[in-house]
Amino acid sequence: MTNNQKNALRDARKRDKKALFNIYQGIDETMFEKNSFTGVDKAIRVRLQILRGEFESLAISETESISDYFTKILVIVNQMKRQGEIIEDVRVIEKILRSLTSKFEHAVAAIEESKDLNTMSIDQLQSSLEVHEQRMKKKTTLSLEHMLQAKMSIQEDKKFEPEISRSGYNRGRGGRDQNYQCEGGRGLEGDQCSTWYLDTGASNHMCGNKELFVELKKTSYGDVTFEDSSKVAVQGKCNILIKRKNGNHGFIYDVYYVSAMKSNILSLGQLLEK
Repeated sequence: MTNNQKNALRDARKRDKKALFNIYQGIDETMFEKNSFTGVDKAIRVRLQILRGEFESLAISETESISDYFTKILVIVNQMKRQGEIIEDVRVIEKILRSLTSKFEHAVAAIEESKDLNTMSIDQLQSSLEVHEQRMKKKTTLSLEHMLQAKMSIQEDKKFEPEISRSGYNRGRGGRDQNYQCEGGRGLEGDQCSTWYLDTGASNHMCGNKELFVELKKTSYGDVTFEDSSKVAVQGKCNILIKRKNGNHGFIYDVYYVSAMKSNILSLGQLLEK
């Protein structure tokens, strides 16, 4: 800066200080304190508005645990309290109960009917919901175990083993035969090669269309026994790329390649193991 610019800046600063001194003299102490904190109050109000919006929009996801959801709720509640918000437990409890998924519907109804929400603590609510959550997990585990036991019983009972004939028929658990062979004895063509039949008795996934496999490596994996007691070698095992209904891609894992097969078979037992 030039000397003239420096002098002008110094004079401007002096005038600013003189004006500020006159303002201080014209405002009493109470009014001065109020004006000093106006900006802080505004920032607090804005922050509270944001926190209130986050609090109201929170909802538990299908895979989220009760413990994790309560932690997320209480983090926001504590931030609101630090900003001066008065928030009672009953408000938090009502928010949690209305934001749970449908699988907690019976627990919510039982709590609302048997408990006084105005005297209930947040810790008590969390304990009640965690008990219900553990019961649901136990039921799910028992259901899966029951399905696996049923699958193992089918495999152990030799009379229920599936038999696949050279003509392309699959003989299930005492039920009627299902014809898997295409008309005229031809192999699967076009979109038909993506069709799979779910078999409750087959031990493994099997496919006769080599083109469906991803990086198929030919090697011996034993034999498949057909209805006429003849055997055909399993010529390889690999994964098959599929397109789901939502457009995403996935895999059918560990599928046997059996060139004599006229159909694609999904083993229910193998799916359950996955």
